Amino acid sequence: TAVSRTEARRAFDVLDRRLLGASAFAFSPHTLRQMVYTEWVTDFPQPVWAYNPPLRHDLAVSTLAETLQSFTLTRLYQPTMLQRLDDLSLKYPQGSTMSLSDLFAWTQDAVYRDLRTGGGSNEVHRSVQQWYARKLSQLVLKPADGTPYDAQSLARAELVNLQSTLQSARGGDALTAAHIASLKAIVDQTLDARVVVPAGS
Repeated sequence: TAVSRTEARRAFDVLDRRLLGASAFAFSPHTLRQMVYTEWVTDFPQPVWAYNPPLRHDLAVSTLAETLQSFTLTRLYQPTMLQRLDDLSLKYPQGSTMSLSDLFAWTQDAVYRDLRTGGGSNEVHRSVQQWYARKLSQLVLKPADGTPYDAQSLARAELVNLQSTLQSARGGDALTAAHIASLKAIVDQTLDARVVVPAGS
């Protein structure tokens, strides 16, 4: 039995707030500055000075966040998941369950909402924006085996939507401007690509 669309939307809202949206991973800078590894080992009978430092002495919050984001989006956009969502349209009345269109629309809104509203973004959010633009590009140009045609069509449609959003997006500083320009390049190159589409067997 499929989960209702209402419940699916509630679940995705958690991903929006806590993982994909611009306000996710909004931790106190003071707290982040205190999160470092310790060199003083206390889990032996006698404390031992163990100097075997990692490459970074601070906690790589952005790397941890990016790993969680890419893992989750990879699971959501794997061919089997896309197939199952696509098939729900044949098994249940329209609007009663989450659809393939919902997945693309909800993700697009969570990831790129701040570009439309003019809100600021941080390193973590810029990273997920870059990752998702590349995922959409991959779905259009070189989809994995088993990716439904409907998913490929929706990916292209979302890139067109993103292209329109980026036309009016403004960078408040050099880094944001460079980020927006990079997204534009990914989208434009994907939509302008000349790809030979193999004939069906």
